[in-house]
Amino acid sequence: MMLLLVWAGGAAVAQDSVTRVSYFADPYGNNASFWTIVYRGKPYSILKIKSPEKAGEADMLLDAATLAEFEARVAELRRTPNQLKADGFKVLWSTTFGEGTVKTLLGRLNGIKVKLIQVTQHKANQAETEHQVSIDECYSSYSSALSKLKKARAAGPK
Repeated sequence: MMLLLVWAGGAAVAQDSVTRVSYFADPYGNNASFWTIVYRGKPYSILKIKSPEKAGEADMLLDAATLAEFEARVAELRRTPNQLKADGFKVLWSTTFGEGTVKTLLGRLNGIKVKLIQVTQHKANQAETEHQVSIDECYSSYSSALSKLKKARAAGPK
């Protein structure tokens, strides 16, 4: 009986998985990817962003509700006119889940207006990391990547 319990416990661990599903990049060299993760039988999504001028990357864990809100808020960001008159940022939306915080931002840098997704991650005993990706010119790539993620989530764990 004990052997059966050990084997069953091992089978549950074997079902845990991490898979990169899709990817998009902006014209400034920032990269983002969506991943699916199954941990202890529960599905999650991960958004990873890497800015080339910064070390490391930042990850945001997204459960089903946070992913739905994220999708709606990025669509809202796309529709919102960027009326910033001076260089700086305006946060439209922010939420925290686990070790990460995701924000949608209107920005203006050296007179160039951008719409950004930003992920800030703070892991225990590590320095905070913050990375952004612009969606202005790559919204269709972002939408395609998000669609692939939603299909992968609907298909369930492999």
